Amino acid sequence: MVPRSERVLYLFVSTVIVVCCFVFVSEWQYRQEYPKTFEFWALDLIGAISLGFLWSLLGWILALPLIMVVSNIRGWRFAGCLMIGSGIGPVAVLALGLTEGKFPDVWPVKAASVISFSTALIYLLLFRRAQKVLAQREVVMSQDEMKS
Repeated sequence: MVPRSERVLYLFVSTVIVVCCFVFVSEWQYRQEYPKTFEFWALDLIGAISLGFLWSLLGWILALPLIMVVSNIRGWRFAGCLMIGSGIGPVAVLALGLTEGKFPDVWPVKAASVISFSTALIYLLLFRRAQKVLAQREVVMSQDEMKS
């Protein structure tokens, strides 16, 4: 079984990768439309990354209990966890929008969907790889015990 601390680390790594990639792509698109000086663009990029991590903190809070409970993602559990993980962001954005008394715009929900799906997929692939490595170690250890 993969330790919980390692699973939390995988969640952090997947969040960092996805938030940075999403911010870089959106900032690059924005820079193509509205050219700026490099200094202003760099400050804007740092602000956007910090804002992206602030928004992903809500997803972290919602995903941590699931990460602590699920210790095996073999078979159908992979797809189930991917569906649940992909839905965390859009549901959170919709819930925050509905608390204001209006239906939120479509683009934040789409952005949350892309970010949630990508983060969940990277996390699950890292987790599956760690499970595979642990399983291979157990096989090697059991073969060594049989030889001796």
